[in-house]
Amino acid sequence: MIVQFKVKNYRSISTEQILSFLAQSQDSHHKGNTIATPFGDVLKSIAIYGANASGKSNVLKALNVFCEVVAKSVEIDSLLPSFPFAFAQNTEPTELELIFIVGKKLYRYGFAFDTKAIIEEWLFVTSPTTQRESEIFYRVFDEGKYHYKYGRSFKGEKKVFEERTRANSLFLSKCAFENQELMRELFLYIKDKVFFLIQGYRYFFKDFSDTRFLQKQEKFLKDAGIEFDTLLLESNQQVTMSAMGEVAKAHTNEPIYSFLKKGKRFYMEDESEGSTQLLAMSAPLIKTIESGGIIIVDELEKSLHPLIVEQIVKQFHDNNKAQILFTTHNTTILKSSIFCKDQIYFTEKNDYATELYSLLEFKGIRSEDNYEKKYLAGNYGALPILRDFELGDENGER
Repeated sequence: MIVQFKVKNYRSISTEQILSFLAQSQDSHHKGNTIATPFGDVLKSIAIYGANASGKSNVLKALNVFCEVVAKSVEIDSLLPSFPFAFAQNTEPTELELIFIVGKKLYRYGFAFDTKAIIEEWLFVTSPTTQRESEIFYRVFDEGKYHYKYGRSFKGEKKVFEERTRANSLFLSKCAFENQELMRELFLYIKDKVFFLIQGYRYFFKDFSDTRFLQKQEKFLKDAGIEFDTLLLESNQQVTMSAMGEVAKAHTNEPIYSFLKKGKRFYMEDESEGSTQLLAMSAPLIKTIESGGIIIVDELEKSLHPLIVEQIVKQFHDNNKAQILFTTHNTTILKSSIFCKDQIYFTEKNDYATELYSLLEFKGIRSEDNYEKKYLAGNYGALPILRDFELGDENGER
């Protein structure tokens, strides 16, 4: 599970910003909102609010880049996705760091990079018994070459791994591909347990060898109030005419879904945006809950009724191992009956730079406060600065 994420010098993020899942509120948390670990209670959910273009999505994108570089830097020999803050005074690398729990230990892994190379990379571990952090490895590019340092816990052929690691790939990932046991375990957690639904997603899981998974999707959609008899899945070659007289438009490698209603078939092109969104979300949401991973969603409320959004969040609070991180403009769930103060974050821009902060940082906030009312009144910042809208002149002309 994820405990903390740090990002520096990425898109609209200039200085170091920290998103912490470590429960910090002095108030007693709602039952089910946290997961007990040897390193402290960890939050199951975090919601990020903020004005349009305040950088909410960039926080999620930074975490996505972290996972993408881990998963693909060894196999794909290309430029790295470094997008530094546009108004920086000097050319510093992008820096990302994730603290997470795998097995019974806490790991702190991060790297700094530009488009051409990994500049610095580090991995530390904390034992649940000693609560002390120790180094596993440290890699840095200095004076024209890479230097490596290892802790006692690192196992394997160090020199071989070093020689086989390209400048634009991660040492952890290369060690994982070389079947170094610990590196592979951490690599697979980052690759397989962190799911993303960001920016115009149409996310479909491709492995449906177990038909029970399709039945779970069907139940999820019916529980959300979508009216149909059966959820069907077919390959691209099996597509037939829909009840609306249209042929489903298949994308390469994507399964084709349809709803059966009173004996008639309706493809996604026949359905509302909300129904399509729920279907696209269903597989990764179910997979996250079952695997004990984390799902990161940009604009969780997109095309969804507020009550459905609330129920999705509550599903994670009722689960004992999964997490959800999401951005939203839906203020109906911004209340103390759902979230504690350290589960609510905001983004705001200062001189074009995104600042990330939590409700916990405000003094005098009480658990019985109406968070939604106070947020919309401007008490917590992170609101759009509106002028009088003028969509046309007084004569109705543009």
